[in-house]
Amino acid sequence: MTDSIADRLPVSYKQIPYTKGYAKLLSSYPDARSWYASREKLDALVLINTTKLSSNDRIRLYWYEIFSDTTTLIFDRVLVNKTPLEIQEEIGRALLARTAGPKYGLLIFDNYTSSIGIDINSEPLVLKDGQELLLFGDYTISLGGELYVPAQIEISLLPNTITHVPSTLKRAELGDIRLSSTLGKVQWFVDGAFRDTSVDLSISSSMVPLVIVAQKEGFASKTLQVHKPVQEISVSLHPEWMTSSALLQEEQRDFYKSLRNTMLVFGLYVASITLSQTFEEANPLWQPLQVATSGFALVSTLHTIMNLASYAALASSGVR
Repeated sequence: MTDSIADRLPVSYKQIPYTKGYAKLLSSYPDARSWYASREKLDALVLINTTKLSSNDRIRLYWYEIFSDTTTLIFDRVLVNKTPLEIQEEIGRALLARTAGPKYGLLIFDNYTSSIGIDINSEPLVLKDGQELLLFGDYTISLGGELYVPAQIEISLLPNTITHVPSTLKRAELGDIRLSSTLGKVQWFVDGAFRDTSVDLSISSSMVPLVIVAQKEGFASKTLQVHKPVQEISVSLHPEWMTSSALLQEEQRDFYKSLRNTMLVFGLYVASITLSQTFEEANPLWQPLQVATSGFALVSTLHTIMNLASYAALASSGVR
C-alpha cells in the first residue's frame, strides 16, 4: 500500500520581512522564539540570510528550534553565476529534509492536468498541487486518460530528494467525430469559429473537449458541448416559433381556462343530482338536466386533457 502523508502533513510558508531587532532577539533568547511563533501563528522558524562573498551572493538557511536555543544551519550555498531562482529546488530539498524527516521524498508531476489519472503501485493517487510526499523506495507510476495513450514509469525515490515525473501524455488516435444535420445544410461553428455550410461535418477527436453550434435560417440554433470522443452526433433544430415564450404562455392560459370550465360544469352536474334528491324526484326536468350536464362535463374533460398534453409537450421542448 502506498504510504502517503501528504494529507496529514501539509506545509505552507509565510514570508516575514527581515527585522534586525527581531532576528537578534530570536538568536539570543529561546523564550522569544515560542512567543514570536505564537504571535505570527507559526509552527517553525527559518531565517534566510543573504550576504556578499566577493562579488557573489551567499545564501544560508537557519532553522530555529522554537522551544530551545538550538539553531541549525540547513543550507549554505555561494551563488556563482546563478540567481536565487535557479537554486530554489536545492532550497526545497533542504526544507524537505528538515520537515518531512529522513524517510520521505517528494514527487512533482510536471505539466499535470486533471484529465490524466495517476496510479502508484496499482493504487489511484489524488494529487494536490501536482505533488505527493512518499516514503522512499521503488514505485511503478501509471498515467492514463480517456483521450491519451497510457504510459508507465519506474522510479526509485530517494529520501530527502525531489523527483520530477513527466506527466504529459500523447493524444490517442480515436478517428473523427461525424456531425450530421436532420434538416439539410446548416452552418457549423466549432469553438466559436465558422467551419462549413453542409449536411455533414467531420472533426478530429483530438480537438475534444469542444463546443459545436449549428445554425439555419428560420430555426433556433443548437449548441452542443462535447466532452469525450464519439463516433457520430445527429443534430436536429426546432423552428423559431417553437421557442417563443408567448406561445407557451398562450398554451398555459388555454389549459387553465379549460380546467376552470370543466370544474364549473362538474359543479353543475353535482348540483343537479343534489337538487333532484332534495326535491321531487319524479319531476321530468331533472333527468334531462343531469344528462346534459354530464355530457358537457365529459366533453370539457376531454378538452382539458388535450390542452394539458399540448402545454406539457411545449414546456418539455425547452421553451421558456
